[in-house]
Amino acid sequence: MRRPLGRGSSKAIKTPASNQSQDRNRSSGGLHLQEYSLNVAGSLWVPAQLAGATLNGESNFIRLRNRSGQTLTNIILDYCNFYTLIGGDVTTSLDTLKLNAAVAYPTVTDVVRAATDYMLAPGEYKSFEVLVNIPKDGTFYVCTDIAITNVGGRYASAYLGAGTISTADRSRESYIEPTPASTKAAAGIALTGPTSTTIFTPVAVRSKCYNRFSFGAMGDSWIVGAGDGGTSADVSIGFAGRATSGTGLGTVDGYPYVQHGFTGAKATDLDNADALKYRLMIAEKALSHILIEPGVNDVVAAGLTLAGIKAALLSIAAQYVAVGVRPIACTIGPRTGSTDSWATVANQTKSSAYIAGSDAVAGADSIITQELNDWIRTTPAPFFDYFDAADVVMSARNSVIWTVNTAWTNDAYTNDGVHPNRTSNSPEEGAVYPLRDALRTKLTAWRASA
Repeated sequence: MRRPLGRGSSKAIKTPASNQSQDRNRSSGGLHLQEYSLNVAGSLWVPAQLAGATLNGESNFIRLRNRSGQTLTNIILDYCNFYTLIGGDVTTSLDTLKLNAAVAYPTVTDVVRAATDYMLAPGEYKSFEVLVNIPKDGTFYVCTDIAITNVGGRYASAYLGAGTISTADRSRESYIEPTPASTKAAAGIALTGPTSTTIFTPVAVRSKCYNRFSFGAMGDSWIVGAGDGGTSADVSIGFAGRATSGTGLGTVDGYPYVQHGFTGAKATDLDNADALKYRLMIAEKALSHILIEPGVNDVVAAGLTLAGIKAALLSIAAQYVAVGVRPIACTIGPRTGSTDSWATVANQTKSSAYIAGSDAVAGADSIITQELNDWIRTTPAPFFDYFDAADVVMSARNSVIWTVNTAWTNDAYTNDGVHPNRTSNSPEEGAVYPLRDALRTKLTAWRASA
């Protein structure tokens, strides 16, 4: 057991899919609580693109800053060598990665090594446990470094806009191009070459604690944050990211969160176990609840039917139930055109691309959005609950028209008729903020029932 720096020890652990259910049923003695090993970090993004084609042998280093919402007993870092595309999870063209990882607490120089030159194969899911205890509201750091093992090799990168993260992004305290090199040395990781601007992070940061609530969201560009246009001061973007963001994860200020969205995704592309293979692995180990948001792209996809979309959503929900995660449905928003940049309700027209609802009428007169949303509002089994995003952004229930807010400088809830927008952080203006607030109300209830 190697401890090059720090005051604790670390060990690699195997965490097969069945282990999570064991974790969730473990007794905690006379306290009558259960011990969990769920994700305790915020703003973790699914790998969603290939990078590294020109980074032959170079090193990629990032340090994530996290804050504990409760006392944490040991930290478990989960890494998985995969990425997702619009149609699901893949390992295509990936290289084996040399992984080094560490946890630093209470300062960036108090480091306990988690992984040392571990060779992470394509498709491999590996967990490393660090024996360090962190008190409530403690700040700790997760340091990750990967190197491509073959000339021309490629690795997966988190999908953050164009795949880059600014060195000024204080929310993640990332050091993409550490200057001086001692930034990496402080993590006990040698600087092996130029550092890229794409990132590779843990897919989950877990802890053995009494936390029973950890939230995730899967879906399309609404989850990714299209239309949000966040700044480096934002902890995360998209309405779900903003709803979970806060200074104290797991407290009233924030919640543990993983983002599993991909722009353009459809429910009908993701309703099989292969499509969600790795995201289900992450969810089983790390999550208690997940928002299942896709649907807005399905209702304008030629050849699909309302029955088919419903079946796909139920199939996705059932897959998460099978791994012990509570699935939450989400109503879908409108698609409209506008002659005044969505500043008014009257000057909007519904999309002509809608597929037919039960009335067999396609296009702008289709009732498919109304029918899908009304069905979701019945909380069909096996969904645990639903989040009514449509009621937040539509001018009236089932109007399929974006609402407006005349108190804002820019009245519009959308910039393109499809995505909720953000036009200002101060004051808070744009549809992502009312969506954020509505979801926070639900998060409070879900955490209380966990």
